Amino acid sequence: MSGMNVSGMIMVQEAQRGGFEAHVYPSRVEAAIQLLRVAIRRSTNEIATIEEVESMVAELVADERKFLEE
Repeated sequence: MSGMNVSGMIMVQEAQRGGFEAHVYPSRVEAAIQLLRVAIRRSTNEIATIEEVESMVAELVADERKFLEE
């Protein structure tokens, strides 16, 4: 999987059935959310993956909030 900036938008390219599929998103956040959605759906244990993602996102937000408040 790779990503690149395409005229201010973010393109994400993923391997699909022997080829590649690309999608363009208006922001990095939207691209990241879609990548998380794909990771959850492809997981063998969706609930555990959702819990892991929730925990990681909560930690990220808390760390960034702390950084901004300093």
